Amino acid sequence: MTDTMEYVYDPPYRFDQIVVVGLGGTGSQVARCIARLMVQRQQKNQHVPQVLFVDPDSVEPHNVGRQLYKLRGIGLVV
Repeated sequence: MTDTMEYVYDPPYRFDQIVVVGLGGTGSQVARCIARLMVQRQQKNQHVPQVLFVDPDSVEPHNVGRQLYKLRGIGLVV
């Protein structure tokens, strides 16, 4: 017999901060989803935590197209 833990999203649960480290292919998609969740929480008058995105890399030409960057972002530190 194995014990399994069920993870359930509980909207009333209060958390104060979300930190996303890395905004590449996966991190940029996660950031987009978090932003949508925060807007939804705000619309429902729920607590909206502070969100911090950390990525010291700069946008390079090969990032455009496969990640959520545009040509004008090349060279920017995000």
